[in-house]
Amino acid sequence: MENDQPEVAISWVNIAVNDVSEMRHFYTDLIGLEEMAFADTDEFGMLGYNCGGFHIAFIKAFREIPVATEFAHIPSIGAPPYNGTSFSIVLTKDRFDEVVGRLADEGYQFQTDGPVQEFHGMMLHRVMDPMGYTVDLAYSPEE
Repeated sequence: MENDQPEVAISWVNIAVNDVSEMRHFYTDLIGLEEMAFADTDEFGMLGYNCGGFHIAFIKAFREIPVATEFAHIPSIGAPPYNGTSFSIVLTKDRFDEVVGRLADEGYQFQTDGPVQEFHGMMLHRVMDPMGYTVDLAYSPEE
């Protein structure tokens, strides 16, 4: 019997953040990721997403973490040499336009004036989330 499961796979990645409610607004309300878990108390904060079998959780930090002020270095776009945290989120073209519009309306900082084509053919627009993590919003121009 053939097993489609990889021999090794990453199941969860936990990322420390200052405010899980701010992250929730960004990733759930503005981008549209579907939450699988949320808690925000004085003792514990966690925001979880199932991203197609891969899980990401933003966990409230025990002490304040400095917020990044520069975009993460991505060589193909010529970003400055800052080695920060980054994520890629693939959307449909229609959803991409909606999300970029909502983020722009709320004053989020983008790296470029509009989407750029990456070396692998995807169109993307980089934005910083509330922790200053670089988020690549992407869509396939062939869609």
